[in-house]
Amino acid sequence: MKLQSFENGKPVIAVDFDGTLCENRWPEIGAPIAAVVDYVKRRQADGARLILWTNRSGERLDEAVHWCGKQGIVLNAVNENLPDVIERFGGDTRKVFADEYLDDKATQLEDIEKEYKEAQKMQEIKEITKEELRKMSDHEGIVFEGCSEFQDWINGITDDLTRNGILLNGSRFQEIYSFQKDGLTCLLFDFKGAKLDVGKLAMWRLRTYDGLGGTWLSDYVPNRLGGFIRDRENKPDCKLIGEDGNIFNLMGIASRTLKENGMKNEAREMTERIMGSCSGYTEALGIIADYVNIVGADEEEDCSYEMEEMNL
Repeated sequence: MKLQSFENGKPVIAVDFDGTLCENRWPEIGAPIAAVVDYVKRRQADGARLILWTNRSGERLDEAVHWCGKQGIVLNAVNENLPDVIERFGGDTRKVFADEYLDDKATQLEDIEKEYKEAQKMQEIKEITKEELRKMSDHEGIVFEGCSEFQDWINGITDDLTRNGILLNGSRFQEIYSFQKDGLTCLLFDFKGAKLDVGKLAMWRLRTYDGLGGTWLSDYVPNRLGGFIRDRENKPDCKLIGEDGNIFNLMGIASRTLKENGMKNEAREMTERIMGSCSGYTEALGIIADYVNIVGADEEEDCSYEMEEMNL
């Protein structure tokens, strides 16, 4: 593995391997300790230089270096000082010089674990409605259904994606939404602001689908919620106030209004939404209002009078 160097003056972090970056399973390599992996990657993103400082040697050391690369950790040195430090001290001293030493025998790791858990708790979950979700056509993300314990799901998904090299450089999901669907609590992990390896994420989603059921937002909304609602300009006025309130009557009037205004596709889409995924009268009225401006007879007459005045 080729070691990368940064300019002098950047902080140096020396980090142990077994029991620090990963669980201690010597001579094997244990599972990543997500809090520490996250910490060193965030520090590196800010310019810090990293030395792997471990008792491993030979083939076991090579395995550790390779493991670090797979986690997205860039090593500037392995069991030796950085070149500028060697020059400063006139040789490579036995003790590795660093501004910070991370080791499972040190108390500082407890602070890192606490900071990591507190940061996860701070991830805000925004509650939205299905209709609001259907207006997010410019977003992409992944949806999970049946998420009763929010924090367990957030921690589990975040840790697994970090461990698999999908969430990069210590990144986290900045926008997480909850909504209700058919009696189930669902979570949307919005990709906005998160640094992701999308190719690896696609493979991870397929591999975990039977257990987690993750679905792209761009697939979920059309297949489960009736499609995205895009902002519509110049919606035609439709006289519904004062008409027979039967929803099929109102839907028919709105459909005719749309067709008369050259909006046949919108008329069909509106009807399919009401007949398909609509759960009640109020929701059906809301769908109609997505396509037409609901007005009364007086408003239409006022509008016609104004148009006549403009033509004078």
